[in-house]
Amino acid sequence: MVQKKYCSKDSLSEWLDKCLCEVLEFSSADEIVSYVLSMDTIESQGVSTQKTDKKAEKGNNTSGKGGAKTKYVNFYGDHNADNFVLSGRHFCECQATKHKLINNCLNCGRIICEQEGSGPCMSCDTLVCTKEEMEIVNRGLKEV
Repeated sequence: MVQKKYCSKDSLSEWLDKCLCEVLEFSSADEIVSYVLSMDTIESQGVSTQKTDKKAEKGNNTSGKGGAKTKYVNFYGDHNADNFVLSGRHFCECQATKHKLINNCLNCGRIICEQEGSGPCMSCDTLVCTKEEMEIVNRGLKEV
């Protein structure tokens, strides 16, 4: 077990003031020092350091075993499993078999479905939109 070295509050205050003045280029950092020293330590809060150490170990555990299991959440439900659309634009490879067709990208030929939505193609950034949206865009360009 590691032994803790304690120093007096005055020496800690002086050391902290000196370091803060160097780093922050202040003439005096008394207010910051008093604020820092007024904070509760883990020991004074009555929290066991063993619990915090165990939490840190769990966070560093990369073996894949142990830890909290993730709960499966079925977004689709029992009905409309094929037609489910997440909010926002998300990459989809259904090629308009599961979702409504928006259009094909005129640059790379990618089939854009309702899940990917109108906007820049997710492969080449070319504008892809429905015929109705394209008419609106063209009307706006003609007026200008």
